[in-house]
Amino acid sequence: PMDDGKVDNIVFKKINNKYYRRTDSYSYLDARWFGWKSDGTDNSSILQNLVDILKDIDSKFTILIPNGVLNTLELYGSNSSSSWTNRGIIFQGVNGATINVTKDSGNVISFGKEINGELLLCKFRTDWKDLIIDCGNKNVTAFQGFDIKPEIKAENIYVSISNVIIKRFKKDGINCGYMTDCLFNNLTIEGEEGARGFIPWRENCQLVNSTIRYCDHGVFVPNFGEANIKMIGGNLMVNKSNITFAGCGY
Repeated sequence: PMDDGKVDNIVFKKINNKYYRRTDSYSYLDARWFGWKSDGTDNSSILQNLVDILKDIDSKFTILIPNGVLNTLELYGSNSSSSWTNRGIIFQGVNGATINVTKDSGNVISFGKEINGELLLCKFRTDWKDLIIDCGNKNVTAFQGFDIKPEIKAENIYVSISNVIIKRFKKDGINCGYMTDCLFNNLTIEGEEGARGFIPWRENCQLVNSTIRYCDHGVFVPNFGEANIKMIGGNLMVNKSNITFAGCGY
């Protein structure tokens, strides 16, 4: 039976001595229901807790993201045994919301996590839509697909990013790592001096109708791994090199 102890003012509410449960037949979840704030508070733990619950559910969800600060989100693992095509999370900006990064260095959104020496990669599909990620002139990587390690068996991370602006980063815009068969559509990647815009590592990444500018290196292709990329439309307008092929020293 329902009681006051179960009222969290997110899913369960009590109004005029009656209990109500929030439902949504289309699996849309507003991050504000779970405590997301747009007042300068770091929302990292709010979004992390929500993702950690949803990633084990055999379904697809859309999380609506409003304006706010997000410094760290680690997407890794899943206890679900179903195919990645049957589950996943869409991160959808509300009216082209801006995510602000305030930390000085590191990765903002990581598609893996190393725990006690074991690398746990993201085991569910993620889509990112209609967002601005403002890295605040910090030495950060906006999207990190985790660096490939020779001792790790090759696995895939499936990601789609569309209608997203990534700007004011000093390290990397998108470092693909284990990402493969991914679609990046209608992106604007604007880095600072010394930054690298897009780094493909694995196979079959498509960069479509996208613009990379202001970085030192637009597309930075490392010599390690099986990188190939298809670029369709768009522009490369960077400071030093539109496409850089790294030497053995990388």
